[in-house]
Amino acid sequence: MRRLGHDVRVMTLRRPFGKITGDVLITEGVRPTAIGRLLAVTHRCWSAIAASPSILSPPVNTLYSAPDLVIAVSSLVKDLITNKSLILHPRPPELDTLLKFPIDSKMPWVCYSGVFIPIKGVHKIPEIARDVVGELRREVKFILAGGSQRDTLGSYIIKKAHGYGISDNIKIVGRLPRSDLLRLLSKCSVYIQPSLFDAFSIAAVEAAALGSVPVVTKYVGSKDVITKVDANLVTDLNPKSMAKIIIELLNNDLLLRDLGRVVRKVIGEYLSRSNIVRQVSSLIIQCLE
Repeated sequence: MRRLGHDVRVMTLRRPFGKITGDVLITEGVRPTAIGRLLAVTHRCWSAIAASPSILSPPVNTLYSAPDLVIAVSSLVKDLITNKSLILHPRPPELDTLLKFPIDSKMPWVCYSGVFIPIKGVHKIPEIARDVVGELRREVKFILAGGSQRDTLGSYIIKKAHGYGISDNIKIVGRLPRSDLLRLLSKCSVYIQPSLFDAFSIAAVEAAALGSVPVVTKYVGSKDVITKVDANLVTDLNPKSMAKIIIELLNNDLLLRDLGRVVRKVIGEYLSRSNIVRQVSSLIIQCLE
């Protein structure tokens, strides 16, 4: 930003703020963006980041019509914005570290990492697992991190798995320490994100950086990056469609290994620091125009 000669401030509500002035104000989150209406008059340009499912709410969507520019984290979000907008895909903070992880010890595991809430589609995983296990008839495990068997959806998943006769193939490991989670994902062959809506999904990108082949629904924002590897890795919401892709991957070790390496390379290049800096510089220039 200094190279452009502009004073850029990013506003959240994590710390108090006093009088704020400058060239560019960037607000992230619904509440900071609402407050941004008051602070916009002291800046040449006001940009707001749209990065959550809250954009589906009509009042929130209307709020995002106020800034000079909206930064959407994916094409999925951009398509919902009526204001002037552009796409800036988030870069995982630990990406450089993830890209150095060894990925040669892959297991026949399909993994998920994230909260257990309906919009993430985790309740669909037992049905997907049933079709995958039934077709492959070998030791395939679905390992789910981020939730508990005591959660409403966690207990639902266990109950459905028992009903399908695949309780040995689905394991909920809870909320893991960061280092343990990364080690787990580095061993997963496939990462699954069956979301009904996901503005981006950093989790899917992190798993891809660890060599896990991501299979996501068309309502996951990171599909923008994943389709650069193979459009077939993006499916509709039908569990059978997702299961079919997973079966094809686990049935072809060579394809699985090659895609794991390619997706890792694409993530590293597309979300490189230099590429992100270039995009941020471009959006600031556009905001000031």
